[in-house]
Amino acid sequence: MSRVDVYVHGHGRGHAHRAHHVVGRLRDDGHRVEVYAGGEAADLLEGFHPRAPILPGPRMPIELSRRIVTDTRQMMRNPPDVVVSDGDQAAIGAGRARGIQTIAVGHGLVFAGCVLPKGLPRRSLIYQRANTVLPTELARHRVAVHFLPAEPAASNVTVARPDLPAELTGDTSDEGFVLAYFSFGKAEPIIAAMRRAGAEVRAYGAGAGVQAFDREGFRREMMRCRAVVSSAGSNVIAECVALGKPILALHEERHHEQTLNAVMVEKAEVGLGATFATFDDDQAGRALATRFWRRAETGDFDRIPLLEMLSPVSDVVAGLVV
Repeated sequence: MSRVDVYVHGHGRGHAHRAHHVVGRLRDDGHRVEVYAGGEAADLLEGFHPRAPILPGPRMPIELSRRIVTDTRQMMRNPPDVVVSDGDQAAIGAGRARGIQTIAVGHGLVFAGCVLPKGLPRRSLIYQRANTVLPTELARHRVAVHFLPAEPAASNVTVARPDLPAELTGDTSDEGFVLAYFSFGKAEPIIAAMRRAGAEVRAYGAGAGVQAFDREGFRREMMRCRAVVSSAGSNVIAECVALGKPILALHEERHHEQTLNAVMVEKAEVGLGATFATFDDDQAGRALATRFWRRAETGDFDRIPLLEMLSPVSDVVAGLVV
Protein backbone atom coordinates (compact mmCIF):
# COMPACT_ATOMS: atom_id res chain seq x y z
CA MET A 1 0.00 0.00 0.00
CA SER A 2 1.08 3.60 -0.58
CA ARG A 3 1.77 6.53 1.67
CA VAL A 4 -0.47 9.36 0.38
CA ASP A 5 -0.26 13.01 1.44
CA VAL A 6 -3.53 14.86 0.85
CA TYR A 7 -3.39 18.67 0.74
CA VAL A 8 -6.68 20.56 1.05
CA HIS A 9 -7.19 24.25 0.35
CA GLY A 10 -8.97 25.85 3.30
CA HIS A 11 -10.89 28.57 1.47
CA GLY A 12 -14.49 27.48 0.93
CA ARG A 13 -16.00 24.17 2.04
CA GLY A 14 -16.12 22.39 -1.32
CA HIS A 15 -12.46 21.31 -1.13
CA ALA A 16 -12.98 19.73 2.28
CA HIS A 17 -16.24 18.02 1.25
CA ARG A 18 -14.41 16.27 -1.58
CA ALA A 19 -11.35 15.48 0.53
CA HIS A 20 -13.46 13.93 3.29
CA HIS A 21 -14.66 11.22 0.92
CA VAL A 22 -11.31 10.81 -0.84
CA VAL A 23 -9.38 10.37 2.41
CA GLY A 24 -11.94 7.88 3.74
CA ARG A 25 -11.77 5.81 0.57
CA LEU A 26 -7.96 5.77 0.49
CA ARG A 27 -7.81 4.64 4.12
CA ASP A 28 -10.44 1.98 3.47
CA ASP A 29 -8.21 0.70 0.67
CA GLY A 30 -5.35 0.34 3.17
CA HIS A 31 -3.24 3.37 2.22
CA ARG A 32 -1.49 5.40 4.91
CA VAL A 33 -2.83 8.93 4.57
CA GLU A 34 -1.55 12.22 6.00
CA VAL A 35 -3.82 15.26 5.62
CA TYR A 36 -2.68 18.90 5.47
CA ALA A 37 -5.51 21.42 5.81
CA GLY A 38 -6.79 24.50 7.61
CA GLY A 39 -9.17 27.44 7.31
CA GLU A 40 -12.76 26.42 6.66
CA ALA A 41 -11.67 22.83 5.97
CA ALA A 42 -11.06 22.41 9.70
CA ASP A 43 -14.83 22.11 10.27
CA LEU A 44 -15.09 18.99 8.10
CA LEU A 45 -11.79 17.16 8.51
CA GLU A 46 -10.14 15.53 11.51
CA GLY A 47 -6.60 14.55 12.39
CA PHE A 48 -4.88 16.90 9.93
CA HIS A 49 -1.67 18.89 10.02
CA PRO A 50 -2.60 22.61 10.32
CA ARG A 51 -1.98 24.61 7.15
CA ALA A 52 -3.10 28.20 6.53
CA PRO A 53 -4.74 28.69 3.12
CA ILE A 54 -3.04 30.89 0.52
CA LEU A 55 -5.65 33.45 -0.51
CA PRO A 56 -5.88 35.61 -3.66
CA GLY A 57 -4.23 39.01 -3.35
CA PRO A 58 -1.00 40.89 -4.02
CA ARG A 59 1.01 38.66 -1.66
CA MET A 60 -0.18 35.41 -3.21
CA PRO A 61 2.88 34.89 -5.51
CA ILE A 62 5.29 35.41 -2.61
CA GLU A 63 3.36 33.14 -0.24
CA LEU A 64 3.00 30.49 -2.93
CA SER A 65 6.75 30.53 -3.67
CA ARG A 66 7.59 30.23 0.01
CA ARG A 67 5.17 27.37 0.50
CA ILE A 68 6.57 25.46 -2.49
CA VAL A 69 10.07 25.72 -1.03
CA THR A 70 8.86 24.59 2.41
CA ASP A 71 6.84 21.70 0.99
CA THR A 72 9.70 20.59 -1.25
CA ARG A 73 12.03 20.39 1.76
CA GLN A 74 9.43 18.47 3.76
CA MET A 75 8.91 15.97 0.95
CA MET A 76 12.66 15.56 0.69
CA ARG A 77 12.89 14.63 4.39
CA ASN A 78 9.79 12.45 4.48
CA PRO A 79 8.71 11.60 0.92
CA PRO A 80 5.20 10.27 0.24
CA ASP A 81 4.49 7.91 -2.65
CA VAL A 82 1.63 10.07 -3.93
CA VAL A 83 0.51 13.67 -3.44
CA VAL A 84 -3.19 14.48 -3.83
CA SER A 85 -4.05 18.18 -3.92
CA ASP A 86 -7.55 19.64 -3.81
CA GLY A 87 -6.91 23.29 -4.58
CA ASP A 88 -3.49 23.49 -2.90
CA GLN A 89 -1.19 24.78 -5.63
CA ALA A 90 2.04 24.68 -3.62
CA ALA A 91 1.75 20.94 -2.99
CA ILE A 92 1.51 20.27 -6.72
CA GLY A 93 4.64 22.31 -7.41
CA ALA A 94 6.56 20.63 -4.60
CA GLY A 95 5.46 17.15 -5.64
CA ARG A 96 6.53 17.76 -9.21
CA ALA A 97 9.89 19.16 -8.04
CA ARG A 98 10.52 15.94 -6.09
CA GLY A 99 9.35 13.66 -8.91
CA ILE A 100 6.42 12.35 -6.84
CA GLN A 101 3.19 11.21 -8.47
CA THR A 102 0.78 14.13 -8.14
CA ILE A 103 -3.00 14.15 -8.55
CA ALA A 104 -4.83 17.48 -8.80
CA VAL A 105 -8.52 17.46 -7.83
CA GLY A 106 -11.11 20.19 -8.11
CA HIS A 107 -14.08 21.76 -9.83
CA GLY A 108 -11.88 24.54 -11.23
CA LEU A 109 -10.19 21.92 -13.42
CA VAL A 110 -13.41 21.74 -15.44
CA PHE A 111 -12.61 25.11 -16.97
CA ALA A 112 -9.04 24.19 -17.91
CA GLY A 113 -9.40 20.50 -18.71
CA CYS A 114 -12.84 19.86 -20.22
CA VAL A 115 -14.71 20.55 -23.43
CA LEU A 116 -17.15 23.30 -22.44
CA PRO A 117 -20.41 24.56 -23.94
CA LYS A 118 -20.17 27.59 -26.18
CA GLY A 119 -21.26 31.01 -24.99
CA LEU A 120 -19.76 31.03 -21.49
CA PRO A 121 -18.82 34.51 -20.18
CA ARG A 122 -15.40 35.15 -21.70
CA ARG A 123 -13.95 37.27 -18.88
CA SER A 124 -14.88 34.75 -16.19
CA LEU A 125 -13.59 31.85 -18.28
CA ILE A 126 -10.22 33.52 -18.90
CA TYR A 127 -9.89 34.27 -15.19
CA GLN A 128 -10.71 30.70 -14.13
CA ARG A 129 -8.38 29.16 -16.69
CA ALA A 130 -5.51 31.43 -15.66
CA ASN A 131 -6.17 30.64 -12.01
CA THR A 132 -6.20 26.90 -12.62
CA VAL A 133 -4.15 25.83 -15.62
CA LEU A 134 -0.63 26.93 -14.57
CA PRO A 135 -0.35 25.06 -11.26
CA THR A 136 -2.40 22.02 -12.24
CA GLU A 137 -0.52 21.47 -15.52
CA LEU A 138 2.32 20.24 -13.30
CA ALA A 139 0.19 17.37 -11.99
CA ARG A 140 0.51 13.94 -13.56
CA HIS A 141 -3.23 13.38 -13.30
CA ARG A 142 -6.08 15.90 -13.11
CA VAL A 143 -9.54 15.01 -11.78
CA ALA A 144 -12.13 17.57 -12.87
CA VAL A 145 -15.07 17.36 -10.46
CA HIS A 146 -18.23 18.49 -12.22
CA PHE A 147 -21.99 18.64 -11.72
CA LEU A 148 -22.60 17.76 -15.39
CA PRO A 149 -21.24 15.13 -17.77
CA ALA A 150 -18.35 16.56 -19.84
CA GLU A 151 -15.64 15.35 -22.18
CA PRO A 152 -12.02 15.67 -21.03
CA ALA A 153 -9.85 17.88 -23.24
CA ALA A 154 -6.57 16.09 -22.44
CA SER A 155 -5.44 12.52 -21.90
CA ASN A 156 -4.47 13.10 -18.25
CA VAL A 157 -7.90 14.52 -17.29
CA THR A 158 -10.68 12.40 -15.79
CA VAL A 159 -14.14 13.88 -15.18
CA ALA A 160 -15.80 12.84 -11.93
CA ARG A 161 -18.77 13.89 -9.82
CA PRO A 162 -18.78 14.70 -6.10
CA ASP A 163 -19.50 11.84 -3.71
CA LEU A 164 -23.01 12.10 -2.34
CA PRO A 165 -23.36 12.13 1.47
CA ALA A 166 -25.13 9.06 2.82
CA GLU A 167 -28.15 11.20 3.76
CA LEU A 168 -28.68 12.04 0.07
CA THR A 169 -28.96 8.47 -1.14
CA GLY A 170 -32.18 6.53 -1.51
CA ASP A 171 -35.61 7.47 -2.78
CA THR A 172 -36.59 11.13 -3.12
CA SER A 173 -40.04 12.67 -2.94
CA ASP A 174 -41.71 15.95 -3.91
CA GLU A 175 -43.58 17.66 -1.08
CA GLY A 176 -44.04 20.85 -3.08
CA PHE A 177 -41.77 23.33 -1.27
CA VAL A 178 -38.66 25.29 -2.17
CA LEU A 179 -35.54 24.68 -0.12
CA ALA A 180 -33.24 27.71 0.13
CA TYR A 181 -29.73 28.13 1.49
CA PHE A 182 -27.97 31.45 2.08
CA SER A 183 -24.38 31.52 3.31
CA PHE A 184 -24.62 35.27 3.93
CA GLY A 185 -27.42 37.71 4.62
CA LYS A 186 -29.18 38.34 1.32
CA ALA A 187 -32.13 36.13 2.07
CA GLU A 188 -35.07 38.45 2.70
CA PRO A 189 -35.88 39.78 -0.81
CA ILE A 190 -35.33 36.35 -2.37
CA ILE A 191 -37.61 34.56 0.08
CA ALA A 192 -40.23 37.28 -0.33
CA ALA A 193 -40.13 36.99 -4.13
CA MET A 194 -40.46 33.20 -4.05
CA ARG A 195 -43.42 33.43 -1.67
CA ARG A 196 -45.13 36.01 -3.85
CA ALA A 197 -44.67 33.55 -6.72
CA GLY A 198 -46.73 31.07 -4.70
CA ALA A 199 -44.00 28.84 -3.28
CA GLU A 200 -43.66 27.61 0.27
CA VAL A 201 -40.05 28.37 1.26
CA ARG A 202 -37.96 26.63 3.91
CA ALA A 203 -34.72 28.57 4.27
CA TYR A 204 -31.44 27.82 6.02
CA GLY A 205 -28.25 29.78 6.53
CA ALA A 206 -27.89 33.49 7.24
CA GLY A 207 -30.41 36.33 7.18
CA ALA A 208 -33.64 37.41 8.83
CA GLY A 209 -36.28 34.68 9.00
CA VAL A 210 -33.78 31.96 8.10
CA GLN A 211 -33.09 28.87 10.20
CA ALA A 212 -29.55 28.37 11.44
CA PHE A 213 -27.81 25.88 9.20
CA ASP A 214 -28.28 22.27 10.26
CA ARG A 215 -26.51 19.97 7.81
CA GLU A 216 -28.57 16.86 8.55
CA GLY A 217 -31.85 18.78 8.58
CA PHE A 218 -30.99 20.51 5.31
CA ARG A 219 -30.21 17.21 3.63
CA ARG A 220 -33.47 15.66 4.83
CA GLU A 221 -35.33 18.62 3.32
CA MET A 222 -33.39 18.31 0.07
CA MET A 223 -34.67 14.75 -0.36
CA ARG A 224 -38.26 16.02 -0.07
CA CYS A 225 -38.29 19.43 -1.76
CA ARG A 226 -39.48 20.31 -5.25
CA ALA A 227 -36.74 22.83 -6.04
CA VAL A 228 -33.70 24.57 -4.53
CA VAL A 229 -32.56 28.19 -4.36
CA SER A 230 -28.90 28.64 -3.45
CA SER A 231 -25.62 30.24 -4.39
CA ALA A 232 -24.04 28.63 -7.45
CA GLY A 233 -21.48 26.46 -5.67
CA SER A 234 -20.51 23.33 -7.57
CA ASN A 235 -21.26 20.87 -4.74
CA VAL A 236 -24.83 21.95 -4.09
CA ILE A 237 -25.52 22.06 -7.84
CA ALA A 238 -24.17 18.51 -8.18
CA GLU A 239 -26.44 17.34 -5.38
CA CYS A 240 -29.46 18.95 -7.05
CA VAL A 241 -28.64 17.42 -10.43
CA ALA A 242 -28.08 13.99 -8.88
CA LEU A 243 -31.42 14.16 -7.03
CA GLY A 244 -33.36 15.64 -9.96
CA LYS A 245 -34.13 18.89 -8.12
CA PRO A 246 -34.10 22.05 -10.28
CA ILE A 247 -31.99 24.87 -8.87
CA LEU A 248 -32.10 28.64 -9.04
CA ALA A 249 -28.32 29.19 -8.95
CA LEU A 250 -27.41 32.69 -7.73
CA HIS A 251 -24.02 34.39 -7.91
CA GLU A 252 -22.19 37.63 -7.40
CA GLU A 253 -20.95 39.22 -10.63
CA ARG A 254 -17.37 39.30 -9.33
CA HIS A 255 -17.37 35.58 -8.44
CA HIS A 256 -16.14 34.10 -11.72
CA GLU A 257 -16.48 30.40 -10.89
CA GLN A 258 -20.06 30.72 -9.69
CA THR A 259 -20.89 32.95 -12.67
CA LEU A 260 -19.77 30.15 -14.99
CA ASN A 261 -21.60 27.53 -12.92
CA ALA A 262 -24.86 29.46 -13.15
CA VAL A 263 -24.58 29.80 -16.93
CA MET A 264 -23.85 26.08 -17.31
CA VAL A 265 -26.91 25.29 -15.17
CA GLU A 266 -29.08 27.23 -17.63
CA LYS A 267 -27.44 25.75 -20.71
CA ALA A 268 -28.03 22.24 -19.38
CA GLU A 269 -31.69 23.14 -18.61
CA VAL A 270 -31.40 21.82 -15.03
CA GLY A 271 -32.32 25.20 -13.52
CA LEU A 272 -31.94 28.94 -13.89
CA GLY A 273 -28.99 31.19 -13.14
CA ALA A 274 -29.02 34.83 -12.05
CA THR A 275 -27.13 37.37 -9.98
CA PHE A 276 -28.12 38.15 -6.41
CA ALA A 277 -28.48 41.75 -7.61
CA THR A 278 -31.56 40.73 -9.61
CA PHE A 279 -33.51 40.76 -6.36
CA ASP A 280 -32.48 44.34 -5.57
CA ASP A 281 -35.16 45.29 -8.09
CA ASP A 282 -38.53 44.13 -6.75
CA GLN A 283 -40.10 43.72 -10.17
CA ALA A 284 -37.17 41.86 -11.69
CA GLY A 285 -36.84 39.61 -8.65
CA ARG A 286 -40.53 38.75 -8.70
CA ALA A 287 -40.42 37.95 -12.43
CA LEU A 288 -37.43 35.64 -12.00
CA ALA A 289 -38.95 33.86 -8.99
CA THR A 290 -42.24 33.38 -10.84
CA ARG A 291 -40.53 32.00 -13.94
CA PHE A 292 -38.46 29.56 -11.89
CA TRP A 293 -41.36 28.37 -9.75
CA ARG A 294 -43.74 27.92 -12.69
CA ARG A 295 -41.20 25.78 -14.52
CA ALA A 296 -40.48 23.75 -11.36
CA GLU A 297 -44.23 23.19 -10.80
CA THR A 298 -44.77 21.93 -14.34
CA GLY A 299 -41.64 19.75 -14.45
CA ASP A 300 -40.20 21.82 -17.28
CA PHE A 301 -36.53 21.35 -16.31
CA ASP A 302 -34.38 18.48 -17.59
CA ARG A 303 -33.16 15.57 -15.50
CA ILE A 304 -29.67 14.18 -16.03
CA PRO A 305 -28.70 10.73 -14.67
CA LEU A 306 -25.49 12.09 -13.13
CA LEU A 307 -24.96 9.11 -10.81
CA GLU A 308 -24.93 6.77 -13.79
CA MET A 309 -22.87 8.96 -16.12
CA LEU A 310 -19.95 9.93 -13.85
CA SER A 311 -17.99 8.04 -11.20
CA PRO A 312 -17.57 9.63 -7.76
CA VAL A 313 -14.31 11.47 -7.18
CA SER A 314 -13.27 9.07 -4.38
CA ASP A 315 -13.41 6.11 -6.81
CA VAL A 316 -11.46 7.99 -9.48
CA VAL A 317 -8.67 9.12 -7.13
CA ALA A 318 -8.43 5.66 -5.56
CA GLY A 319 -8.01 4.18 -9.01
CA LEU A 320 -5.15 6.55 -9.80
CA VAL A 321 -3.19 5.90 -6.61
CA VAL A 322 -0.62 3.26 -7.43
